[in-house]
Formats: sequence, structure tokens, C-alpha cells
Amino acid sequence: MTVRSVVALVGLALFSPGVARAQSTAGAASLQIEPSARANGMGKAHVAVVDDAVASWWNPAALAFMTESQATLMHSQLVPGLADDVFYEFIGYSSSIKGLGGYGVNLIYLTYGKNIATDFSGQVLGEFTSYEVVPSFAIGTKLTEDIGLGVNFKFVWVDLAPAAVTQDGHDGRGTTVAVDGAALWRIPRYRMNWGLNFQNIGPNLAFIDEDQSDPLPRNLKLGVGYWALVQDGHRLILSADLNKPFVRKDDGPLLNLGSEYNLGEYLAGRFGWVYEGWFSQIEPINGPSFGLGLHYKGFSFDYASVPQAPDLDRVSRFSLNARF
Repeated sequence: MTVRSVVALVGLALFSPGVARAQSTAGAASLQIEPSARANGMGKAHVAVVDDAVASWWNPAALAFMTESQATLMHSQLVPGLADDVFYEFIGYSSSIKGLGGYGVNLIYLTYGKNIATDFSGQVLGEFTSYEVVPSFAIGTKLTEDIGLGVNFKFVWVDLAPAAVTQDGHDGRGTTVAVDGAALWRIPRYRMNWGLNFQNIGPNLAFIDEDQSDPLPRNLKLGVGYWALVQDGHRLILSADLNKPFVRKDDGPLLNLGSEYNLGEYLAGRFGWVYEGWFSQIEPINGPSFGLGLHYKGFSFDYASVPQAPDLDRVSRFSLNARF
């Protein structure tokens, strides 16, 4: 089995949801999976409303307005019913820096599970685990009282197969670096935010040489958030994101719509819509997302259900968050 065969197999196994699917020729699938059950429940429309420990991923400029320390964990099994050992983990922490803004660190771990390598005759060469690891560090600072800027620096490690199980004897391993550049404009008078984030700017991911490299899933997010209701323990947020991938020339824009209703301090309900139909060359993901949040004394548990490809089951996200 060659490294390229492994790449193809794990790519088919993942069926990356959301923006990932429109960027199917990109490397580093872990960069394409959206963290936070809250964000997923809101239809993945989150670049202008994020305010917690996933800000470094969604919009590092939001760190400029951080006033407390926060931590988050997210788990998701990616292809339920097909591969039980293909899952995604996200751990993040953010805090404020007095007089400067805020910072965030996070770690992404994506495993494709165990694989068995065979030669062309069917003889077993060995067993191995394919995975990706992406640590990152982000910082955000205020340009004005209501405008923040932020950057997120990432190191990308992809390990698809060791040399011992590849036919040509090359490691199926690749590394690269990437950076996100973001901005957030808050308009308190109108209870509105505007956000943008240009993600994954960096060199291609090469496994053997640059001639066989894969582009990173470069993507521009532009979003708006509107606090439609804020009174007497009730809060309603409406959000919309427009994503423009920059991998293939025919990648069209992707639309995400979301909402969140908070009843008092303890309960939140979320609903959104994921739509990839514009200029899509493949059958698009088009369907609702929904979620629920439970909050108590600085802790919250969030659940979301999001659509995948039409022939795959919906996927669930689970998050645990703490503010302190």
C-alpha cells in the first residue's frame, strides 16, 4: 500500500463535514472540522458571535475582548455506523492579558483509527494508526474600543502511515505551519457584531516532496451576529456566516445560518442551517442543525447534531466548558 493509497482511504473514511467537503482536495482534514457543540448547533455560523475558549479557532480577534479565563473540551465520533474509531478531539484554553487583550491555546487531535497495510498480493505488512495533531497559539488585541484584531499560529502534524508499511518505503508523514488572520467589529448601539477570519494561510502539506503536496484548506469566513433580544433573562442571538474556500478554482461560497435562545442562566436552545449548494460540483450538504446547552455555576454542557453527506448518518458533537 502506498502513502497515496492511505491518504485516499482515510479521506473516504472521514467524509469530512461542512467546509471540509467542498475542500476535498485539501490536506489536513483536522483543520476543517469545526470545534464547539455550541457553534455546531448554531449551524456553524459563529465567526461574529464566539466569546469563549474556541475563539482561537473561530475568530482570534474575539480574544481581544476576553475578560475571564475559560477552558473547553469537545468530542465527536465522525462516521458513526461506519468506523467507531474515527473521532475528533479539541481542547482549548483562553484568558485575558491586562492592557493587551487576550490569548488562547488549543490542541486538535484527529484519529482515523487502526489500519491494516497489505501488499498487492494481499499479504499483511503490518498494522498502524493514522492521526493528525495540531497545536496552536492565538492572541488578540484591541485596535479601538470596539474593533479587535487577532492571529492564530498553528503547527500541523499528519501521520498517515510509517515507512515500514508503505510500498515505496517513504513515511506517510507530513508537517507544515499555518496562520489565521482575523478581525471583529462590535457595534453595541445596534447589538451587532461583524467578524472575519482568513484561515490556514501557509505552505502546502508535503508527504514525500513538494511535487506531491496538498494545499491547506484555506478559507475566508465573513459573518454577522445580531442580539435580537436581551432582556429579563431572555437572550436571542441570530448569526450568519459566508465561507469562501480557496483550494479549487470551482469552490463556491458556503452559507451557514444560526440562532441561539437562552432562557435564564441555565438553558440554551440552538438551531441552524448548513447549505453548500452554491456552485457545488458534488451533492451538497443541505440541512438543519440543532443543539442544547445546560449551564450551572460557570460550567456548561453542550450537545449538537449536524448533517453530513446525504448517505451518512448525522453526527453528534459534545462539549464541556468552564469559566473561572
